[in-house]
Amino acid sequence: MPTPISSHFYRIVLLMVVWFPLCANAQNDREEFRLFPGESYTSMEVTVTWRLEGDSPVDILHFQGPKTEVSTPRCTPPCEAIPPRVVRTVFLDGVAMEYTLDPSPSRSIYFRSYQSPTEVEFDARPDRKMLFVSRAAHLEIGSVKLTVSNEPVEFATGTAYLQISAKDMASEATCVLPLALRAQKSIGRYSIEVVAAYPETKTAKLEIIAEPDFTVQGKEAWITESCSHLGDLETILSYLGENYGFEVEWQLYDNYVESAAKAKRSKVLGVGPETPRRRSSRGSSSNSVEGATIRERIDSYVLDFPVSFEWKTPTLLSVYPMGFKEVLKEQEEQRLQDEKKQKAKELNEAMKKEFEEKYQPILKVYSLKSVTPITAKAIIDQELQYYSLRPTTYQKEWPVGEPSIESIPIAQKDEWFGRASDSTTPNYRMKRIDQVVAEECIADDKANAIIVTAIPETHKKIEELLAKMEGVLEAEQKEKAAPLQLYKVEVALLQSVNKPTSATPEYMEKLNQPIEDLSVDGENITEVMALISEYTGVNINVEAKAISPDVTFKIVQPTPAIEVLRLIADANGLRLDFQPSTVMVRWADGENTALPVDPADYGLKPEDLKQFKVDSVSQLGHSIQSLTNSPDSNGTSTVMLGEEFQCELAFQDFREPYLILNGKLQTRRNSTLIQSTLFLEPDTPSVLAI
Repeated sequence: MPTPISSHFYRIVLLMVVWFPLCANAQNDREEFRLFPGESYTSMEVTVTWRLEGDSPVDILHFQGPKTEVSTPRCTPPCEAIPPRVVRTVFLDGVAMEYTLDPSPSRSIYFRSYQSPTEVEFDARPDRKMLFVSRAAHLEIGSVKLTVSNEPVEFATGTAYLQISAKDMASEATCVLPLALRAQKSIGRYSIEVVAAYPETKTAKLEIIAEPDFTVQGKEAWITESCSHLGDLETILSYLGENYGFEVEWQLYDNYVESAAKAKRSKVLGVGPETPRRRSSRGSSSNSVEGATIRERIDSYVLDFPVSFEWKTPTLLSVYPMGFKEVLKEQEEQRLQDEKKQKAKELNEAMKKEFEEKYQPILKVYSLKSVTPITAKAIIDQELQYYSLRPTTYQKEWPVGEPSIESIPIAQKDEWFGRASDSTTPNYRMKRIDQVVAEECIADDKANAIIVTAIPETHKKIEELLAKMEGVLEAEQKEKAAPLQLYKVEVALLQSVNKPTSATPEYMEKLNQPIEDLSVDGENITEVMALISEYTGVNINVEAKAISPDVTFKIVQPTPAIEVLRLIADANGLRLDFQPSTVMVRWADGENTALPVDPADYGLKPEDLKQFKVDSVSQLGHSIQSLTNSPDSNGTSTVMLGEEFQCELAFQDFREPYLILNGKLQTRRNSTLIQSTLFLEPDTPSVLAI
């Protein structure tokens, strides 16, 4: 009985010693088996029998198919003379059987059978196939029929071969080629090459290369151009239809005429994967052909608007705008958004018109009679505003809000603007504001007037306010002529210090003891400090130094010991360091440690210090000055506060109960640190600076 090869180990051994060539288009349904003399086996409806005939046994392989039979002498004794591993093939009834002699002493034959078509249709695309033809089974490729002769034919080389004949049944063209390895011929669009010759079985294995068929029209027409650059989808399909023989019909989505127009205007964004390139029999990339059928090319287009393609017939393409449902949804959404945008625009335009009509600034000059410009400005500034137009903004996810006109006193402008006092441009917190109107008042002392830039509504308030102020002053002036007045002003310059925690009340009391009739002439600083320490009972130590200064001073009037220490320190470049139980006299190359003073001595309350974030203060300078109510130099006084600072006070006005002064804190070089209008009440401090 024939024995199919089923052992996995045996199959491995077989592959190691025998080579079976596989055709390129072989199907998965193939079978392997082996025969011993006298056995038969049926594979794929073809029965092969190993016969031994005659007195001197002759090996014959007999192949019986459904329609054809072939008998082939295999070998005559001694069989050992036949070379092993030589592969032969027989082809009949669409089945190719390869077989070879087992080189082992078992004297068996290995077979491999697989199907190979006898009729093959090539479409318009370039193609390459491995096919069989034999005397027992002819081959048809398209309109070309191939057959093998029964007897050898002598060719021009003088050698006789079995002859393969090819005839194009459509054009009546013919050609012949020998059944010999590497024999080649072309007929029509086909190139034929013999890649394996088996004259014993009158069988040949052929490589058929089909060139593109550009005569095919419609959806299977072969195309090698992209055409995506030609424009919209309508232009591209019109061009392809005209050149490749098909028509296009444009379908409607739910009877929307614009759906077809939308599909026609679709743009090709790119071309997707195409048909793999076809190579020649030699495998040379230079002979490769790239392209696709019309159907494949159109299906590969990547469009900005989804459509579907359906070939009603090979020459009729139907285009359906399947993405138009989303288009309608987008259009409705866009319509709603456009309405929101239009509403926001109309609201903003109406509010802008109102803003431009009511809030445009007007510049006016107000001449003053009784009121001074600085006084008028101080009062009018309280009425001035910043006005801004805040439009509504369109947001896709939210309803349209209402635009607004906002205002804020100019004294609070830092909430809208940066710290630059001359800035009128909104900072990053106000980017959504379209327009800003800033009201402003300028005091002109020379012209005895104020210059006001404000909206009409504010000008009305200013006119009423000035009229009231002028009327009151004129009435007072009529009642009595203002006599020359003398005002006594106490000025103190304070600085923030860390509140001491180490000094005790007894310590402070000792430092405040007065010293009387003390005269020192060229004494060493250490000895002087020892003298004051002995007098006050407070430990006073002098920081060691290679050279100590000599001190000269004279105390005539009773002076607190702390003041004497400060006078000595200031005169000799020293500083006082008040420690828990000791006063250290150090050289003035470090940070000054000032002694705190009681804010109540200056009329200040703790809450007055807290608004400046200060816990404790020390005195840098102190003075009492007299001013008159005269606008000339008699009404101006400059106060020296310590060695570094001075304060200039200038009389502006007196409005019961307020003495109105213009105050400046300056350095000795007349650099103004701060300037402000002071409204002084009796026994009530007004803070210019700390």
